[in-house]
Amino acid sequence: MFDQLAAPVLDSPASRPGNTPQREGEAMTRAATWLGAGLALTVDQVTKPAAFELVASHGAIPVLPFLTITSSMNAGVAFGIGTRVHPILLIGVAATVTALLLAMILRSASPLYRAVLGMILGGGIGNIADRLRFGAVRDFIDLHWGGSHWPTFNMADAFITVGFVIMLIACDESNGHLKPRSTRCGKN
Repeated sequence: MFDQLAAPVLDSPASRPGNTPQREGEAMTRAATWLGAGLALTVDQVTKPAAFELVASHGAIPVLPFLTITSSMNAGVAFGIGTRVHPILLIGVAATVTALLLAMILRSASPLYRAVLGMILGGGIGNIADRLRFGAVRDFIDLHWGGSHWPTFNMADAFITVGFVIMLIACDESNGHLKPRSTRCGKN
């Protein structure tokens, strides 16, 4: 009876049978993927209807001298390119890119790299959801300066773009493969 009281009970993930630091690292790496994807998808799917409702009731909303919240439906791909392409083809291309991203995610051991790929994936899924629901993607962020306008975009586009920029900054391209500048990106 006293032997059982003397032994402290430790209940941490590492003390559970079958758990090792390597398994915990793998779980954290998987969590980074879904955290990045979930964040991008949630922000995208919350901001699109909110912006469209605001613009419907108040008209275009100037936020800063170079930023206006507006509403537009983009039947093409990035920056309105491909507006004459059949929606089924666009969905097929998006599904292929999604599959490639998933393959890259599964090959990577880096939590940062997987989180960035997750951001790109979540943004892509947000735009695919729009295309399936509305036949086009809802855009609402209008950047402009003087008479020049950047094509209207949304938060999914922002996550995709920021994700690619982070990949470009964090990785070197060598022989057609992403080569980590450090262990922060790609497969360690």
